[in-house]
Amino acid sequence: MALPRSLLLLLLTAGVRAAYTRSVPAAPTILPVFVPSTMQTPPSSTSRSIPSKQTAMRNLYEHLFHDYQRELRPVLHENITLPVKLKFWLKQILKVDERDQILNVYCWLELYWTDETLKWDPAEFGGLTRVHVPATKIWKPDILVYNNANMNVAENEIETNAIIQNTGEVMLFRSMITDITCTLSLEQFPFDQQVCYLIFASWSMDGSKIELSATPNTDNLELYIRNTEWTLTDFKVKNYIKVYDCCPHPFPDITYFMVLRRSPSYYIFSLVIPSAFITVVTIVGFFTPHSTTGDNTEKVSLGVTALLSMAIIMMMVSDEVPATSEVIPLIDAALALEYF
Repeated sequence: MALPRSLLLLLLTAGVRAAYTRSVPAAPTILPVFVPSTMQTPPSSTSRSIPSKQTAMRNLYEHLFHDYQRELRPVLHENITLPVKLKFWLKQILKVDERDQILNVYCWLELYWTDETLKWDPAEFGGLTRVHVPATKIWKPDILVYNNANMNVAENEIETNAIIQNTGEVMLFRSMITDITCTLSLEQFPFDQQVCYLIFASWSMDGSKIELSATPNTDNLELYIRNTEWTLTDFKVKNYIKVYDCCPHPFPDITYFMVLRRSPSYYIFSLVIPSAFITVVTIVGFFTPHSTTGDNTEKVSLGVTALLSMAIIMMMVSDEVPATSEVIPLIDAALALEYF
C-alpha cells in the first residue's frame, strides 16, 4: 500500500532537520571574568575632583567680575563722593641734584577705599572673606605725584595685587622711585638746609568725586633709610584744597614736607680747610720782608702758587653748585674775597 505524497514529504523534512541538528555543535558558554581592582584603568586627570576652597575661589571670582566695569567709579549713585585714604612711607632719599634742582625719592604708598560693586556673602562662597586680584582688574583712583619731574610712571613704579574684603574694602600697595622738583636755596652752601615736598592728588577727579585724606600717623619714619650726605630733620603732612580755573570744584591734595640739612664734613675737609690754608699762606707771603739782595723770586712763586690753588678750588666749587644768578653761595663769596 502506497503512502500519500504529503505524508512522505513531511517525513523527509523531519529527517533532514534532525540530521542538521546533530551535525552543528552547541555554542560555548561564556563565563564572566572578574578583573582585580589593582589592574583596573585609573581615572583620567580631568575626572579628579577640584578642592572645595579652589572651587569657591573660582566661583567668587566669576561672581565678582562677571559684569564688572573697571572704568566706572564704584559707587551706588553718581552724586556720592568716594572716600580714599592714603598712607605714605618714606623709604630713602636717593639723590639730591643741585644742578637740575631735582630730588630722587624711594617711597611706598597704601591706598584704601570701598568698592560697592565688589561685595559678597562669605557663607555662599566657602567662608572666604578676602581675595587677591591683579590691580589691573579693578577700578583705581588716579593718584599721582603732582610735582613729578619724570612723567614716565610705568618705568619707576611697581603695583602689586589688590586685596579685597567681603565688605568691599580695597587695599592697594604701590612702590615707586620718583624724581620731584625742589627749589634749592644754596646761599649757605655747604651749610645749607632745604625744604622739599611731595604733592599727591587725583589727576582728573575733583573733590566732588574723590575725598582724598591721609591716614593717621602717616608722617612716621619707621622704615626710613638714612642718607649719608643729607639728614632728615623734620617730616610733616598737610591737606590742601586747591581751585583751578578749568574746573568748578576744588581738588584736594596731600602734601608731605621734608626738611633736609646737608652734612658739611666732606666740603669742610675738601674745600674750606684747603682754602683757609691757602689764604693764610698768601697773607704770610704778602708780609714777608724783601730780600736784601733784591731777589724776590720765592715771594712771587708763592703768590702764583696760591693763586693757582684758589683757581682749582673755585673749579671744584663750580662743579657742585648749580649755575644760577639768584644767589651767590657763601663759599664762593669767601673765595672771591681771597683773590683780593
